[in-house]
Amino acid sequence: MSGRVGQRDKKVKINTKHFLALSIVYYLLFVCIFLIIDYYANGIMGAKVDLGLTLIIGVISAYFHAKSRAKTQADEVAKEIEEII
Repeated sequence: MSGRVGQRDKKVKINTKHFLALSIVYYLLFVCIFLIIDYYANGIMGAKVDLGLTLIIGVISAYFHAKSRAKTQADEVAKEIEEII
């Protein structure tokens, strides 16, 4: 952040491979969570809805993670996925 009030930071440049890897990490995390919830809710939403929602949530989560420039374990896992990609 800059020292002046009202000024925005410069746009963050996101590496495409890293963003894709982060999206995969968050996607897999949310898939597990949603499918467990759906299993105990007796399949109310269905697998297609679960997978669609988790894809959208995973991409949004990866975007905000990359925008915040935070370094977490998700970045370490994403770096390993980048090597595979």
